[in-house]
Amino acid sequence: MAEICFLFYLKFLGQCYLNFVFRKNHGKLECLLKQMDLLDYQKLFVEQEIDNKTLFTLSDNDLKQLGIEDEMERAKIVDKLNTYND
Repeated sequence: MAEICFLFYLKFLGQCYLNFVFRKNHGKLECLLKQMDLLDYQKLFVEQEIDNKTLFTLSDNDLKQLGIEDEMERAKIVDKLNTYND
């Protein structure tokens, strides 16, 4: 029983850390993903350490390599990033 509680606690701490890192370094990313209804990719970007600076350099191919397989969703992200880059 103690092992299960400990594992749950570690999982909780890991999630808290991810949330802290995301909020600290990925505020724009969260807003963009929310606007595009693509918040499901939030964890992916955090795990791959995509920060605000890196975010705006990503291409369609980069997004595909990150694991975003849906072509329409990649296009949505690239189009949104391009509006901010112009």
